[in-house]
Amino acid sequence: MIAENKIAEALDVLNEAARDKKRALQKIISEKYSDLRDSLEDEGSKVASAIGQAKETAGKIISQADEKIKNNPWPYLAGIAVGFLVLGLLFGARRSE
Repeated sequence: MIAENKIAEALDVLNEAARDKKRALQKIISEKYSDLRDSLEDEGSKVASAIGQAKETAGKIISQADEKIKNNPWPYLAGIAVGFLVLGLLFGARRSE
Protein backbone atom coordinates (compact mmCIF):
# COMPACT_ATOMS: atom_id res chain seq x y z
CA MET A 1 0.00 0.00 0.00
CA ILE A 2 2.75 2.43 0.82
CA ALA A 3 4.42 1.73 -2.52
CA GLU A 4 1.13 2.32 -4.36
CA ASN A 5 0.65 5.65 -2.56
CA LYS A 6 4.18 6.72 -3.43
CA ILE A 7 3.69 5.73 -7.06
CA ALA A 8 0.39 7.63 -7.21
CA GLU A 9 2.02 10.63 -5.55
CA ALA A 10 4.95 10.50 -8.01
CA LEU A 11 2.54 10.31 -10.93
CA ASP A 12 0.62 13.32 -9.60
CA VAL A 13 3.87 15.29 -9.33
CA LEU A 14 4.86 14.30 -12.87
CA ASN A 15 1.41 15.23 -14.21
CA GLU A 16 1.57 18.62 -12.54
CA ALA A 17 5.07 19.24 -13.92
CA ALA A 18 3.85 18.24 -17.38
CA ARG A 19 0.90 20.65 -17.11
CA ASP A 20 3.24 23.47 -16.08
CA LYS A 21 5.54 22.78 -19.03
CA LYS A 22 2.57 22.62 -21.36
CA ARG A 23 1.33 26.02 -20.14
CA ALA A 24 4.81 27.52 -20.50
CA LEU A 25 5.16 26.18 -24.06
CA GLN A 26 1.72 27.43 -25.03
CA LYS A 27 2.59 30.89 -23.71
CA ILE A 28 5.88 30.97 -25.63
CA ILE A 29 4.27 29.76 -28.84
CA SER A 30 1.40 32.25 -28.59
CA GLU A 31 3.84 35.14 -28.02
CA LYS A 32 5.98 34.12 -30.99
CA TYR A 33 2.89 33.62 -33.15
CA SER A 34 1.56 37.08 -32.30
CA ASP A 35 4.94 38.61 -33.18
CA LEU A 36 4.92 36.78 -36.50
CA ARG A 37 1.34 37.81 -37.21
CA ASP A 38 2.15 41.46 -36.48
CA SER A 39 5.18 41.32 -38.78
CA LEU A 40 3.15 39.76 -41.59
CA GLU A 41 0.42 42.37 -41.25
CA ASP A 42 3.00 45.16 -41.51
CA GLU A 43 4.56 43.57 -44.59
CA GLY A 44 1.14 43.01 -46.13
CA SER A 45 0.29 46.69 -45.87
CA LYS A 46 3.66 47.60 -47.42
CA VAL A 47 3.03 45.23 -50.33
CA ALA A 48 -0.46 46.63 -50.87
CA SER A 49 0.96 50.15 -50.92
CA ALA A 50 3.66 49.16 -53.41
CA ILE A 51 1.07 47.52 -55.68
CA GLY A 52 -1.05 50.67 -55.60
CA GLN A 53 1.94 52.83 -56.53
CA ALA A 54 2.90 50.43 -59.33
CA LYS A 55 -0.62 50.56 -60.77
CA GLU A 56 -0.60 54.35 -60.64
CA THR A 57 2.81 54.57 -62.33
CA ALA A 58 1.84 52.03 -64.99
CA GLY A 59 -1.32 53.99 -65.73
CA LYS A 60 0.67 57.18 -66.22
CA ILE A 61 3.17 55.47 -68.51
CA ILE A 62 0.43 53.85 -70.58
CA SER A 63 -1.47 57.10 -70.99
CA GLN A 64 1.75 58.93 -72.03
CA ALA A 65 2.58 56.22 -74.57
CA ASP A 66 -0.98 56.29 -75.89
CA GLU A 67 -0.82 60.05 -76.34
CA LYS A 68 2.53 59.85 -78.19
CA ILE A 69 1.31 57.10 -80.50
CA LYS A 70 -1.90 58.98 -81.29
CA ASN A 71 0.02 62.15 -82.15
CA ASN A 72 2.53 60.44 -84.48
CA PRO A 73 1.90 56.73 -85.18
CA TRP A 74 4.21 56.32 -88.21
CA PRO A 75 7.54 55.74 -86.38
CA TYR A 76 5.92 53.08 -84.23
CA LEU A 77 4.33 51.33 -87.21
CA ALA A 78 7.67 51.44 -89.05
CA GLY A 79 9.44 49.93 -86.02
CA ILE A 80 6.91 47.12 -85.85
CA ALA A 81 7.25 46.45 -89.58
CA VAL A 82 11.06 46.32 -89.35
CA GLY A 83 10.83 43.98 -86.35
CA PHE A 84 8.58 41.55 -88.21
CA LEU A 85 10.76 41.79 -91.32
CA VAL A 86 13.81 40.76 -89.28
CA LEU A 87 11.88 37.90 -87.68
CA GLY A 88 10.68 36.76 -91.10
CA LEU A 89 14.19 36.80 -92.49
CA LEU A 90 15.53 34.83 -89.52
CA PHE A 91 12.86 32.16 -89.67
CA GLY A 92 12.89 32.05 -93.46
CA ALA A 93 16.65 31.54 -93.54
CA ARG A 94 16.40 28.56 -91.22
CA ARG A 95 13.90 26.80 -93.48
CA SER A 96 15.95 27.21 -96.64
CA GLU A 97 19.10 25.66 -95.11
